[in-house]
Amino acid sequence: AVRILVQAGHHREAAEAIAGPVSARMIGEGSSTSVALMWTTLPEGHRNPLRLAQIVEAMAGHPKGDRGAALLFRTLADDDVPAFCATWVAHRGKAALAPTDAVMQAAVAGAGFPVWLRAVADARGVRAIREALVGVLDDPADSRWATAHHVIATGMPPEEALRLASQLPADEALEPIARELLLPALSTLRFPDAQLAQTAARYATLDETLLWGWVGVAAAGPGAHPDEVIDGTVVAVCETPPAASDRRTCRAAARQLGAAGGWTPLDHARWIVRLTLAPQQSGMAEELLEALLEGLVGRFDAAPHVASLVAELFQLGPEHPALVGLMKRWLPRAWRSRMPSAFVEAVKVRGVPPDVKLLWDALIHADR
Repeated sequence: AVRILVQAGHHREAAEAIAGPVSARMIGEGSSTSVALMWTTLPEGHRNPLRLAQIVEAMAGHPKGDRGAALLFRTLADDDVPAFCATWVAHRGKAALAPTDAVMQAAVAGAGFPVWLRAVADARGVRAIREALVGVLDDPADSRWATAHHVIATGMPPEEALRLASQLPADEALEPIARELLLPALSTLRFPDAQLAQTAARYATLDETLLWGWVGVAAAGPGAHPDEVIDGTVVAVCETPPAASDRRTCRAAARQLGAAGGWTPLDHARWIVRLTLAPQQSGMAEELLEALLEGLVGRFDAAPHVASLVAELFQLGPEHPALVGLMKRWLPRAWRSRMPSAFVEAVKVRGVPPDVKLLWDALIHADR
């Protein structure tokens, strides 16, 4: 009867017939594919969206309705895909996200994948996408993980999008995306950040440029890594630095490290010593030192904190390169203008060896 109506040009009546009680009964009897085939006999311009939605709802309500729905999905015009996906996910419930669901399989394998992802995110949330795809995309390098992240993260702040990437089991596919998100995310993240440190540790296994290794030790709090791990990472990143685009990110992490709470003045003094003694040929150590000092002088407690740091370095003696570098180069450059009087007054020089006091006095004199 449907074919006769179509051949006679009665397309509206044909669409109503396909979406009517007879088709609903056929779907209930497990013949959803037959209903889908009837729908495909309609010319594309006459496939009424309302009738299509009725058919999709009926198929969603039957355990085996996904077979016919998947056939419908593959024949849809692009404009009909969003409504189809939204209707299917809403009425199918949890079964729409089962690895055996034929519509899900068709969506994941086809061009409608991003639209299906958005429908799932809108109806059931981001976590549902992760749980659904884990059972389907078993390769962590599958590019469809990147598609999923892009769809879900659209409109998210960079730090949230970065955290989302770390929650999806696809490190190889998402590492390039996470790398792009890292620099803007560092403008709002605050160290220590244990989650970022863990994420960086995972990505570090895929990274030959040492960006993630550096971020991992910088973002971790005091005591998170033994000294030999931190020392080795500092030497490695300074000896073989990342590409120019990633060096900015390394500097941003160093800046956050200087501003980070939890680290004592002695801890920060040790970071200065590490970077001073690291290989200098590439210029990376100098960049990281400068950024670290920028973070330190930007702290709300900069005057007492940096003053205590200086006092720790005084103990190294007048010839130690870390103290000499701090007095002659880094402190004068850290504050763009004159050093704050609160900082100068907070530095305790009583009992300091004469040669060390000469270094400090020379700095004060040059700053006037």
